[in-house]
Amino acid sequence: MERTLSEHNKRTQNAIAGLRRLAGNVLSIFSSSVVTRATSYAIYVLIARYLSVREFGQMSLALTLFQTFQWLAIVGLETYITREIARDRSKTSKYLMNGSAIVVVFSLISTLCMIGFAIIAGYPQDTTLVIGILALGLLPYALSVLCDAVFKGWERMHHIISANILVNALKVGAVFYVFAIGQGLIQVALLITISNVAIFLVKFLLLVRYIERPRFNFDLQLALQTTRSTLPFMGIDILAAVMAGIGVFWLSKIETEADVGIYTAANQLMVPILLVMKSTLIGVFPILCRHFERGVENLRRLTENLLEIIVSSTIPMVVFIYLFSDDLLLLLYGDVDFLEATTVLRITVWLVITGLMNSVLGNVMAASKQELTNLRVLAVNLIIGIVVFPIMILQWGLVGAAIARVVVSGVSLVQHILPVLRVFEHRTLFLGAIGRPVVAGVCMMIYVISAGDQNPFLTLVIASVVYIVILSTLVLLSIGGPQRLREYYLNL
Repeated sequence: MERTLSEHNKRTQNAIAGLRRLAGNVLSIFSSSVVTRATSYAIYVLIARYLSVREFGQMSLALTLFQTFQWLAIVGLETYITREIARDRSKTSKYLMNGSAIVVVFSLISTLCMIGFAIIAGYPQDTTLVIGILALGLLPYALSVLCDAVFKGWERMHHIISANILVNALKVGAVFYVFAIGQGLIQVALLITISNVAIFLVKFLLLVRYIERPRFNFDLQLALQTTRSTLPFMGIDILAAVMAGIGVFWLSKIETEADVGIYTAANQLMVPILLVMKSTLIGVFPILCRHFERGVENLRRLTENLLEIIVSSTIPMVVFIYLFSDDLLLLLYGDVDFLEATTVLRITVWLVITGLMNSVLGNVMAASKQELTNLRVLAVNLIIGIVVFPIMILQWGLVGAAIARVVVSGVSLVQHILPVLRVFEHRTLFLGAIGRPVVAGVCMMIYVISAGDQNPFLTLVIASVVYIVILSTLVLLSIGGPQRLREYYLNL
């Protein structure tokens, strides 16, 4: 009996220690993402307030292209190295040095491709110059991501936030100073590139001091083998980045750079929700990998818990943005021109839910070594996007771009669900995890719609109460009564 109690206490202590470590890693990733996104927010807001909607659109286009071509520079190494180091930390130096050599080659190719794309696309000269300056930051950015992969594999993610806080704080101050002395977009692009170099240097110094000092042991055969192994991850990252930027690209070609600015302004308001949830997913990914090694059933339970937590938490935030879209746009950008983004925002904000579900299931596929399936899903999404986006934009402009995103996101969710169901051999996998918050969310929106001209804050408060009551009731019914509530949330 005493032995059983001792083993139980030991398991409890290990679980608590693991939860604390996970919470620390999630908090570090979240804080790092908040700092990075807050910096981007601040730069966007400064551009909106000091410059024109067209220049806001120019920077949006340039950063979208940077985010697309950065995945060619990283060549899928972040996910692969995180997974491999999480399994065997003794290989850290080997993967870091050989990965760096791979990144240098692909970053140079990516830089040339990004500049070449801007020239071939026929953008105005000033827009092409901004894109070219940002392209020079691809190499240091890719090397810093490689350092992040090591920190994540070791589950020492607090070092990432340490570097980001220092450099990004300086970057925002420098951008404000540039505008204060009457400079423009070119100088801002230069500062962003310089900051990428600085972040890499700080992260590398932290890695050397707190993880291990890398040994130069370049192995051509290992580098080639690693490159082959990361190609599916690279394909996944590139296709995901192209899909994220395809709306911006078609708007820039069919409509104007000002429309790009309006479209981006709507998307930026969804960033806070994505920060919280995707930080959680990044922190959990090494655990997903280990759970798969221990058995499919462990991975299934963790997946269901993740889906329930993320969907339940996201729905109220989405309703908040939907209700206060006008106020949020005006508060953030301070220009009535940006109110054109209201309709786009009210359509696309619901895609946060499906997008996060896709992210959960995509991570599950990566953890269960289904990279090729993930790649196929994104390839189908891209083909559909290439067809749907121009048709919708030609027909309805900005609103058409939002509708096209709805179509692609729906197709993507179906493609993610089916292969994960096959892995778990469990057809009712998501019914409880997703069904309860979705039903409560539908009831919440029915109240919001029926409230009509009621004060928006009062509507939000009552709608939130409706959501919590209905969700709690459904949970109690599904688990067998209040007496099992504590056990249910401890399992979560």
